[in-house]
Amino acid sequence: MDDTNLALSAQSVPIAHPKEDAMKKIVYHSSWVLALAMGVVTIAISFPFYREIDAMVYRAQVSADAGKMADRLDETLANMERYGVTQGHAALIFHSPENDVALDYEALRDLRDRASGISTLDRLSVEYQTALDDMRGTLREITVDAWYYALIRQPSLWVAWVLTVLWCVMFFTSWSSDY
Repeated sequence: MDDTNLALSAQSVPIAHPKEDAMKKIVYHSSWVLALAMGVVTIAISFPFYREIDAMVYRAQVSADAGKMADRLDETLANMERYGVTQGHAALIFHSPENDVALDYEALRDLRDRASGISTLDRLSVEYQTALDDMRGTLREITVDAWYYALIRQPSLWVAWVLTVLWCVMFFTSWSSDY
């Protein structure tokens, strides 16, 4: 073997660096744990917004009578006020009337008042059933997206998303490694 082939074969053999491999393992596993923890934080912070606003709108929609619908809408409005989901947009960049939570808040308030008024009618009357059906259809079309509203207004959730994306990048770039 001449010197040229020997030099080429020496360059193609990877040299193992135990300290580097150990550091990669530490970074890889700690980023995985951190991303998992931030995912839990994301869910823990944004889930109450969904549970107490979006899910309550759905529960109001499927209410059996106007009185219960008014009570659930009243609870939804109180939750929106408590979490500060009464103004602004549930969008980061593309603001429109569709994602304006102030308009959703106003519509839910009007529907609550209407449900309270309808609850005085005879439950077996055509007017009551028609009004209740109309309100259910309107509620079906309202999308508050409170979880997304929480996401774009909580810095800790942005950190969680960034760390999760970084973890995914690290995971897929080290896919061929034997950890």
